[in-house]
Amino acid sequence: MAAPPDRGTHVNAHDLFLTDAQLHAELDRCVYCEEKPCTEACPADCSPADFIMAARGGRPEDFARSAAMIIRKNPLGGVCGAVCPDTL
Repeated sequence: MAAPPDRGTHVNAHDLFLTDAQLHAELDRCVYCEEKPCTEACPADCSPADFIMAARGGRPEDFARSAAMIIRKNPLGGVCGAVCPDTL
């Protein structure tokens, strides 16, 4: 994993975990999921489907909006996202 950026350095969170192809595959998987089991299963009472859809545009402001949605519900959202199973 990459070292944390210095102050003022912009790093996209997805660059640390997924390639662009992997990110788009995950976003597309969520788009076509009708049941949204992730929301019901989340022990932190977040809606992964909502913040995944917020990031779908792929622009820095989309990722910022998505991150803000997570942090409002769960200040440890980054940790939870890294350890959360992606299948239910």
